[in-house]
Formats: sequence, C-alpha cells, structure tokens
Amino acid sequence: MSAPERRLLGLLAVHFAFYGVAVTLVGATVPEIIRSFGWTYLDIGAVLAAGSAGYLSGCFSGGVLVRRVGPGRGACCWWAWC
Repeated sequence: MSAPERRLLGLLAVHFAFYGVAVTLVGATVPEIIRSFGWTYLDIGAVLAAGSAGYLSGCFSGGVLVRRVGPGRGACCWWAWC
C-alpha cells in the first residue's frame, strides 16, 4: 500500500471515529432533548432519521461529485464552498 493510500485510510478512520463520537453524544442526550423540547420518542426519532438521511445524501452526492470532476478537483470545489 502506498503512502497516499495509507493517508487516505487514516483520514477515513478519523472521520468514522468522529462520526461515531457524535452519534454517541446525540444518543446520550436524547432524554434531555425530549424534556427540553417536550417531544415524544417518535418526534426525536423522526429528527434523527432526517439527519441520517441528510448524511447519506451528502455522502452519495459527494461520491457523484468526485466521480464526475475527479478527486483533485472535487476537493478543490469542497474547500471553495467552506
């Protein structure tokens, strides 16, 4: 495995670790969110499902963008938007 491939795999591992921490923190705060907003478990489930659907659509559209414009140019487009 080349150095760029190892670097990419390392970045992906860090990304998944941060995503896992974020999901864990949201799960730990669900009872407080329900109390604060007066929601039901159905309400919080719908909000979390919508967030997951948004994450999925972002990952999918990012893959389409990279496939169409290329990995280098796709990263440049992303940095320009941020």
